[in-house]
Amino acid sequence: MDAANSPATTQRNVMADGDIVITKETSNSSTSSNSPANSPSAVAGDKSAWQSVSDTLFGIKVTTVTLGVNYQVSGSRVIAVHGGWAGHTNFVPATSFEYSPIRNWISADPGNNAHSETVWTGKFTGVGAWSCRQRVWADQDGFKDGYLKRI
Repeated sequence: MDAANSPATTQRNVMADGDIVITKETSNSSTSSNSPANSPSAVAGDKSAWQSVSDTLFGIKVTTVTLGVNYQVSGSRVIAVHGGWAGHTNFVPATSFEYSPIRNWISADPGNNAHSETVWTGKFTGVGAWSCRQRVWADQDGFKDGYLKRI
């Protein structure tokens, strides 16, 4: 996906005088090659949208979890969800990440958004575990919103 088709937004949360930074990046892409630049929903085609959330400690990115949704639009509507995908990077010793099967759906009108959702489980050897739900949704114009929250 090229930069012209995947505008990204980034939000940062800085803690501990800058020693800990949590970054949330969201992006979307249209793989429809004939879509006019000023009207992304004017032409039917396949699209994808994703959200990444990263943890940075002492200036080093140590973890990232990403969830995406692949879907199809026709004019001004989402007509199919082709599936979701998830991935992660983890550079924290003695930890592991797993995710549950990804759920996909189209929300009811008037939203008509393509959704993907998974639950991440992080395990710390000898200490315990935590779980967070990550969800991303998009409409015919691309990325709408997403979140990662502890459950």
